[in-house]
Amino acid sequence: MDVLTAHILTVNQTGEQDCLVQLLEHLGAKRNKSTKKLRHIIATDSPQLRRNLKRNAKRVEKLLKEAESNRPDLDAMRVIMAKAKTLSSELKSPARLNRRNLHPYRLKVKELRDVLQLSNRPGDEEFLEKLGEVKDSIGEWHDWEELIAIASQLLDHGTSCELIKRLKDTSNSKYGRALSLTNNLRSNYLPSRTQEQGTAQTTIPTEPDPGLAESRAIA
Repeated sequence: MDVLTAHILTVNQTGEQDCLVQLLEHLGAKRNKSTKKLRHIIATDSPQLRRNLKRNAKRVEKLLKEAESNRPDLDAMRVIMAKAKTLSSELKSPARLNRRNLHPYRLKVKELRDVLQLSNRPGDEEFLEKLGEVKDSIGEWHDWEELIAIASQLLDHGTSCELIKRLKDTSNSKYGRALSLTNNLRSNYLPSRTQEQGTAQTTIPTEPDPGLAESRAIA
């Protein structure tokens, strides 16, 4: 709600102050309701959540130790990079991005970025920066889409509402930028199979790895 409120305050308010105030009041009320719900969850569930976190942390440590003892050459770095290879390959799909699949695609981008950050491998900085840029750009566009959905249900002006028109104009601009950045990422860092067979190389190393199947299973 804070993010959406910050976005709406950047919109030109000329002639649409009443609609803007109505939308801001709605977002504020929704934020307060969510805050109360969150505080209740923290008060009632936090002891169990803490226990679950500790228990799962121990499980992860146990799995990593088992992996290292069963395959001494299969360390945590190889597990991470095997996972990164898989995710990098998945980012080549779908073939074409649009308004329906762009936001789900962001989840794949975020997952690959999170995995690569675990490796802390030299040389990945530029790729990580591009992944972060794409992730944030798609997320920002989706925020404006959320605002449009809320405003369309809340305001009763219909298609004549200038505020909704401005929200849509901003959303279209954000979508164009997000799509351009994402397509550039795919073109420059995720070449197609045909390109891979030529001189182009992906950022994620693709050398044969006899332990890849085991790595993926563990990941």
